[in-house]
Amino acid sequence: MKIIILGDCHFGVKQSSDIVALHQRRFFDSLIDYGNKNNIKTIIQLGDIFDQRKNINVKSLKTAYCVFSKLRDHGFTFHTLIGNHDIFYRDTLEITSSELLLGEESNFENIKVYKEPTTVDFDGCQIDLIPWICSSNEEKCLSFIANSKSPVCCGHFEINTFPVLFRIEFHGGMELQTFRKYKRVFSGHFHIPSQKDNIVYVGTPYQLTWADVESKNGFWVFDTETFECIQVLNDDVYYKILRYNDKEKGVTTKPTEVNLKDCYVKIIAENRTNQLLFNWYLNKIYEQNPAEVKIVDSDFQFGLDEIGNIDETTLKLSTIDIINQYVDSMEIGFKEPLRTFLANLYTTAMTQSEEE
Repeated sequence: MKIIILGDCHFGVKQSSDIVALHQRRFFDSLIDYGNKNNIKTIIQLGDIFDQRKNINVKSLKTAYCVFSKLRDHGFTFHTLIGNHDIFYRDTLEITSSELLLGEESNFENIKVYKEPTTVDFDGCQIDLIPWICSSNEEKCLSFIANSKSPVCCGHFEINTFPVLFRIEFHGGMELQTFRKYKRVFSGHFHIPSQKDNIVYVGTPYQLTWADVESKNGFWVFDTETFECIQVLNDDVYYKILRYNDKEKGVTTKPTEVNLKDCYVKIIAENRTNQLLFNWYLNKIYEQNPAEVKIVDSDFQFGLDEIGNIDETTLKLSTIDIINQYVDSMEIGFKEPLRTFLANLYTTAMTQSEEE
């Protein structure tokens, strides 16, 4: 039996954005098509169905219900466990959006919601489904894992040494040794796909913000007989960086060779000495109806490398990137521990801010 392993969906991220919802629906259309063609009708989703823990607007609900209705109509069984974005209270799973909107009393008989650690038999393969671990269920979940005889585990974990963001490893969570007994572990929560030993962080199925511009998104297919897993990449990339330079041939990205419709676009304007030519370049981009276009000029001082060229790793301009650049500029001997500490602090703050 083959199972689709799906990461955090985050319906409602950028709640006012029709563009993100469009790309989310496109992804699920392609996933359904893949499942139909390959006769794979079982999905295990690893938590964080919705992005907002306390306020889910009508537009986000419409996107989610459109997706889940198609999955139901095409005969898919959808198993979802609770993630940290699915819970109303930070320290308990008492109230969850997944259970309220997709649980037993909904119109989706094909959806199974797991808020307790549970072992499910998938065609003879025992798989543990572990929800988000917080103070109220930590003892129960850890005891369940320690006593389990299952070869496979799916959860929404914070495991040390895995990348929580590019170039930033997570520390302060669970140790890899906790999961040594399993042959395969699949986890949601961290958005960047990564693998280490028997553990796979599946990542988000699509881009969510500029922080994902370098990420290889998609879903995974797991074989319950061979225990092999493969990643199926999502080719609908909609955060795109273009280069413009009218002094050096071959540097400029040709807009006619890149699909920019409904995409977020950043143009690195290293040299634009001919304004008429640059205007023509912009017109060619806008003819494709991108969602948004931003221009980063060569005289933009923040994010230049040591020889004055634009450092593309700063173009995402995420908070964590700014923090890392500041730490790197400091004359101290403990930069790596400080970067890790600030990354963990930022991640905690982002979660707890929703409590207010």
